Amino acid sequence: MTTQLDSAFWKNYFEAYDILNEAIPYQDLMHALVVAVDPQKGEHILDAGAGTGNISIRLAQKGAQVTAFDNSPEGLARCKKKNEAITTVVGNLEKPLPFANEAFDKVVSNNVVYLITKEKRPALFKEWYRVLKPGGTLVVSDVHTRFEPLAIYQEHIRRYKKEYGILKTIGHLSGFVLPTLRMFKHNAAIKKSNRGQEIAFITEHEHETLMKEAGFTHTTTPQSVYADQGYLTKGKK
Repeated sequence: MTTQLDSAFWKNYFEAYDILNEAIPYQDLMHALVVAVDPQKGEHILDAGAGTGNISIRLAQKGAQVTAFDNSPEGLARCKKKNEAITTVVGNLEKPLPFANEAFDKVVSNNVVYLITKEKRPALFKEWYRVLKPGGTLVVSDVHTRFEPLAIYQEHIRRYKKEYGILKTIGHLSGFVLPTLRMFKHNAAIKKSNRGQEIAFITEHEHETLMKEAGFTHTTTPQSVYADQGYLTKGKK
């Protein structure tokens, strides 16, 4: 994960990040993840790379007991503010997870694997396999090698205009564009700080391959999500 950026950067980043909750393609992505995870009341679910907890809070609303894990205390503080019932744990996904074997019923991870160096991804999937109970589910989504951030916002504007008309769209954009530009700036900084390495976006069947190599069975074919800018894959232990 990116480690060279200071806490002030991450504070600013996560203040801007939640503007994505207003983006229709992002809302669709959150819905697709919840459907794939299929949280049940009382299940223990790990949100690996939780950020500000946008997936965590949705799973908790379904009655799951959620642990939000991330390397950013700033992101997890925002998560905790949204829902105090969520357990937050600060840690690094490039290291062994601080959880017992078979601790979770399900694991979900969104837009995190592409920030992990390629040589460390197999170990991460093995860790996810380790902490899952027999029969447990892993759901992973990431932006792919053809990722075009502007496509997400273009899709949002198109659908917002169709739903609300041009006048409301203009008013909406007046409060949407500046935070969006801040997000582009922050994402560029993250990319630059990734230990001098180019961020390696996900290829179409990469999740599926990593799951199978880690021992997962019944993996799904990649589902196109996030205005066709990402893939979602599911596997069972």
